[in-house]
Amino acid sequence: MSTEDVTKVDQIRLVVEAIKRTGDKIDWGNGQRLEFHAEDVPLQIGRADLMLIDVCRKTLYVVEVIPGEATAEDVGRLLSYYGWLRKNLLPDLTPTQNLMGLGSWFRPADSELFLDVKGVVLGERFGAAALCALAGCPEVIVKTYSFSIQIN
Repeated sequence: MSTEDVTKVDQIRLVVEAIKRTGDKIDWGNGQRLEFHAEDVPLQIGRADLMLIDVCRKTLYVVEVIPGEATAEDVGRLLSYYGWLRKNLLPDLTPTQNLMGLGSWFRPADSELFLDVKGVVLGERFGAAALCALAGCPEVIVKTYSFSIQIN
């Protein structure tokens, strides 16, 4: 793993920790206040950075944290997680469907808890290709983050 990769992993970890501490105070859009559910979530098709829940609306949010500039590939990765979760978690789930890949973050009661799944791309900035990809996905929430240091 290169120094750049370690820096990216550390940056993702910092963002995830900040959301865990203050996620219910962040306005994710339309006044939604989301609770932390799980981090570094193993799915059958990859690992999602973060999952948050809107308990009132019974909605699971899968969050992809992008260090640096988000690309169209980053948007595609989020959409694959979003699509997989919609396919495997929503109420039309039949008992014969395979739930392999849900991992330890999934609790049996979750299948009754979630009525919807949403996606969030959280990046420092977004490249032109990422913005074009997101233009075709109006249901995906796009947020930016930044770091600051305060010395008193």
